Amino acid sequence: MKFKDPVEEGISIDDYDFEKLFLEEYNKVFTENKIDNIYDLDEEIYNKFAEEYANDGHKIGGYSYFTQEDPRKYDSRENFDTILLQIDSEFGTGVEIIWGDSGICNFFINSEDLKNCDFSRVLYNWDCC
Repeated sequence: MKFKDPVEEGISIDDYDFEKLFLEEYNKVFTENKIDNIYDLDEEIYNKFAEEYANDGHKIGGYSYFTQEDPRKYDSRENFDTILLQIDSEFGTGVEIIWGDSGICNFFINSEDLKNCDFSRVLYNWDCC
């Protein structure tokens, strides 16, 4: 299993804050063609964003990837604002990790809890296609 090299990365298209932030900027620029949600984009453009801002793979920290949706949109973002660990499905590399049907696993924590080394409240999520 190989973790991604530490890099600075942008917010992933799957992060529930992405759509709000994207729409604010998009609608400022394209005042004549405003959209209400990201799925109003041309399919080819949406797919390009999804490919460019996927943030999949194994990693510690950064922005998370989901095969379905960010579970934190149903909870307060402040409760679990930091990704501790992401483990992606992997096969064909000598390592076999399968989350359902090629899914992914994430562990989230509150940033203050992490600073205090308090791991008593962690959100675990896995989803698959």
